[in-house]
Amino acid sequence: MVLSQAGNKAPHCRTHACITLSQANQEQLGEIIAGLQRFDIDQIELSRLRGDPADPSCTGVTSARYMAASQEVSRANRGACGLAWLRGQIDRGSAATIARPNGDWPCGPCLAGRRLVVIRANGDVLPCETLPAALKADAPGHNHFVLGELGANDYNLKKLLTSPHARKIKDYIQHGRCRCSFECAIFNTTIFRPWRMWRMLFQR
Repeated sequence: MVLSQAGNKAPHCRTHACITLSQANQEQLGEIIAGLQRFDIDQIELSRLRGDPADPSCTGVTSARYMAASQEVSRANRGACGLAWLRGQIDRGSAATIARPNGDWPCGPCLAGRRLVVIRANGDVLPCETLPAALKADAPGHNHFVLGELGANDYNLKKLLTSPHARKIKDYIQHGRCRCSFECAIFNTTIFRPWRMWRMLFQR
């Protein structure tokens, strides 16, 4: 694996592999991990299939199965150190948080739209990729959670994010107790609130 060998010339380079857990592969997780361990990678990460896949039968991974898979991946990463170890611990905390979707995030209100955005191929900017589907009832009243379009804002992301419409959506997320199972949103929110990271690390 060429990427894993890059660390020999660039010590700061880290190689991660992400497994998307679904009904199609959840029973083969051990085999997938073993296959990845043949390569010299620094970290194995885990996410759960979201959205509307082409094959609907792939959905339906339970929170309990996701938690068990998270523990399995964590054991596979037990030799990790430094930032890779920290990421692994936060991954475990994220899994515990996802298992309690109606509870408070230990890292505080989601920072999607403030410290995290998703840019679509057509230039639309969203706080995160899951919001339109997760909160379908509120989506029409918030332009389907599109913060703005890059081209219409001179490709100036800062300008786009300070518009009244973007602020409305960011306030909705901040004060509306927006919660979901999006690992990137949880991890991002934790990283930008390091003083609350200990609460995430001790989530089980």
